Amino acid sequence: MFKTFITVVFLVLMVTLIVSAWLVKDRRIHIGVLAIVFSWVTSNVIHMIISDYSPLLVEIIINIALIYIFFQLHFWPEGENSGPVWPVYMMVFELCIFLSHMTRITMSPTYYVILINILFGVEVLFMIGVIWFNRLKKR
Repeated sequence: MFKTFITVVFLVLMVTLIVSAWLVKDRRIHIGVLAIVFSWVTSNVIHMIISDYSPLLVEIIINIALIYIFFQLHFWPEGENSGPVWPVYMMVFELCIFLSHMTRITMSPTYYVILINILFGVEVLFMIGVIWFNRLKKR
């Protein structure tokens, strides 16, 4: 029941994120959103295939890749709008998620699932906020 609820909530968040990003013309935002959506889908597919909830190495690799992608997008200029799109906060969120994977080693799986979902949910909400803030700022 809990996993189904979390999946539905994140599905709604992902659809909102994709629709929000579609309204923006900046390719850096599209790449960042696609990276987050791809990491979420990959993580869920891996969890469906492997019965153990935490293939820790795969999750760590996904987070390292996302940190790298957001780091690159942070310094990638785009035409006139050469300022960073994704603030350093995105890299901090990914770093926190990366470090929270270490709790899987020391804490219970339930605590791990709750912590990861809260951090990832806040990150996705923050991305939606950044997209809408940039849209409203341009008006």
